[in-house]
Amino acid sequence: MRMAVGLVQMVAAVWLAGSAAGALSPQPLMMSAIIPPLPISAINATNNICRNHSRILEDALRNGVLWAQQMWDASAKAPVGLLSGNVMQLGDFDECLAVASPIRAKYCLAHIVLKPPPGHDTVHPLTIDYNPRLNYWDKIHYGGSYSKQRLDRVRWALCVPDSCSEDDIQASLREHLSQKKLSDRIQIFLDSEGCTPIDSPKYNFSFKDIVFSLFLIGLFLLCFIATVYDFVFFKEEGNSPPSNFLLCMSARRGYHSVFRREKPISGLDLTPMYAIHFLSIVFVVLGHRYAVMLLGPTQNYEMIEHAFRNYWISMWIGHMDLFVDSFFVMSGFLLGLLLPLQCDTATISPFSVYVHRYIRLMPAYILLVFFYMTLFYKIGDGPLWNQMAGNDQSACEVNWWTNFVFLNNFVNPLRMCAMHCWYIACDFQFMAVATVIILALKKYTKLLVAVFALLYCMTVSAVFVHTYLYKRTAVIWFFKNFFINPRGDDHYTSIYIQSQYRAGPYILGVLTGYWVYKNIKLRLTKAQTWSMLLIGCAIMQLCFWSGSLYHNPARPYNVIESALYAASTTSIWAVGLCFVIVSVTMGTKTPGSVVLSWKPFTFLGKLSYNVYLVHHVLQVYSAASSRSGTHVNFLNMVVASAYDISLSLALALLLFVTVETPPRYILRQMQSRMKPSTITPTEHK
Repeated sequence: MRMAVGLVQMVAAVWLAGSAAGALSPQPLMMSAIIPPLPISAINATNNICRNHSRILEDALRNGVLWAQQMWDASAKAPVGLLSGNVMQLGDFDECLAVASPIRAKYCLAHIVLKPPPGHDTVHPLTIDYNPRLNYWDKIHYGGSYSKQRLDRVRWALCVPDSCSEDDIQASLREHLSQKKLSDRIQIFLDSEGCTPIDSPKYNFSFKDIVFSLFLIGLFLLCFIATVYDFVFFKEEGNSPPSNFLLCMSARRGYHSVFRREKPISGLDLTPMYAIHFLSIVFVVLGHRYAVMLLGPTQNYEMIEHAFRNYWISMWIGHMDLFVDSFFVMSGFLLGLLLPLQCDTATISPFSVYVHRYIRLMPAYILLVFFYMTLFYKIGDGPLWNQMAGNDQSACEVNWWTNFVFLNNFVNPLRMCAMHCWYIACDFQFMAVATVIILALKKYTKLLVAVFALLYCMTVSAVFVHTYLYKRTAVIWFFKNFFINPRGDDHYTSIYIQSQYRAGPYILGVLTGYWVYKNIKLRLTKAQTWSMLLIGCAIMQLCFWSGSLYHNPARPYNVIESALYAASTTSIWAVGLCFVIVSVTMGTKTPGSVVLSWKPFTFLGKLSYNVYLVHHVLQVYSAASSRSGTHVNFLNMVVASAYDISLSLALALLLFVTVETPPRYILRQMQSRMKPSTITPTEHK
């Protein structure tokens, strides 16, 4: 009896203790309560085949059959890492598509929209350090800050029967949420872009795919034949015209061309320009690698949000776009220097300059555009492949022609083909206008400078006015919300890629090149050389570091300050680079000029243009084919960028010797049959 009473007392004590604990600390809500496991079948579908396959799948799941468990195992169950920024719950793409019998599986990445309950919108939108005692809905709630990743927008992997359409699965999911009384808190959407069947239509080669493939085979076969002929049958003199044209396709000629060190022009050694070109492309590749890391699945985007509030970290990534302006400066400098030099010895027409520039730029560029249109979509797969690679292909199918006439930054930029190639369009447009001005006003130095100065004032004023009127940020914000759809970002399409707003650095480059032309015999003293080099580097470094001040979303916005910074910073950067260029080309030897004159930089610099073309393909491929989230940190980004640069250089060399060089040799052959060939101002770019 005593034992029974004691047992009752002990149970009562435990119950009371539990009740007290429950009163003080309610039972925790599990993360699965936010997004519960979702069904992968559509048992009530109107589609008979889908309904039958769904029943087969459910029966197999109940009986623990392997193929059905694979489909369930490949689907997302509960969010993992959502509160630290992992909004892509990708499941297992390959495990899902390995199920081909008795029913065929299809991988779908659904869009889930979370709606926090009322009362969880009190946290400041820019908050990144949350009180750990807050409810998790307070963190999931999106307050409207562009810098914050939306935790209320989640991608959710489902492995479903291939016979079920997106509408069938969506209806089944919504019915399930309604039964669980979660419809007011969770919305779910599916589209064809998010689903990948086993037999994807992308593997069906169209007529244009076959034609492009045959063209590539023919091109490399012709290059191989020409190279063999060059090694075996080539004679220094006495070759027939057909033989000379065939030799233009020889990879041996292209190989020698890429390693050949250029001779000084009028006493100026321009080889340091190759080093500046290559170093600029390295930083461009690094910046784009950062972009695709954020565009793809990311485990720890919360760390990026913290990084942009830390000046000492964000100073290294907040103004990567300035290195594109370096290309504009160098291109303008070479035109302003070399075109007047040519005019001193020959009669030059704008048309001839345009033709040479077009032939310099277009062969590899055309190949890239057609590759995007045809084979790129077929070389990989992954959860995000349709969204990323598919969009690139569809954009090029519609707008390929705008790239060939250098209007892709103006015409339908929302569907821009080869998005990173907006720079090429701007550069050609700048060159076209500057060439006419230089050729028309070369004999009138003051008028020439005045015209360029007027154009410079117009472009800088346009940036100021646009930024002021539309209340733009001082710099374009490279947050994840931007990278999700850059083509749809108004700042990007209306100002960032528009040549009328980007011409400042190019004009300063032209004026610097023209000044060097007018003072071609001038040589700087050692003190002048060092002063210009150090001042130029200091100016560039300050411009680069200052970007982080305006990348911090918590910094108070001032429209006048933003307009002044947006209008001036690229020009100040350009002035610094012009100081460096003049120092290393007209000055005495310094450690800086010696390093920039290092022989391998000649080879690397000549490949920079092709690296610019192909690196984006590699980066998009890596992000679009990623099966799991990337842990973003500085070391991972540098290692990935080193891989990008190494592989891009290999592909760039292949393009240089087989695609870029032959048309230039063919043009020289044609010119040599008519008149002695001359150096064009584009051959040193």
